[in-house]
Amino acid sequence: MAVARRYWEMAGVGHKVCERLGNATESLNRLLLEEGPGSFDLAFIDADKRQYWRYYEQLLVGDRDCFKSLVPSQWTRPCTISIGAY
Repeated sequence: MAVARRYWEMAGVGHKVCERLGNATESLNRLLLEEGPGSFDLAFIDADKRQYWRYYEQLLVGDRDCFKSLVPSQWTRPCTISIGAY
């Protein structure tokens, strides 16, 4: 996290970043309980890749249409087609 934090600060966005270290599912649940759905614009998750579908589902709680729009229709990789079709 120290490396990431250094770059957030260099980019001048450190005050906008809320870092969470721990189990991603639990962290997302806490974030949604504390801040509420739709309280964030971007989520970067570096976690267990096999559970990405779960994190995506949790993030959809706030605004399904918003997250669907993050997957451009011209992307053709199977994983993005699946997310975009959701």
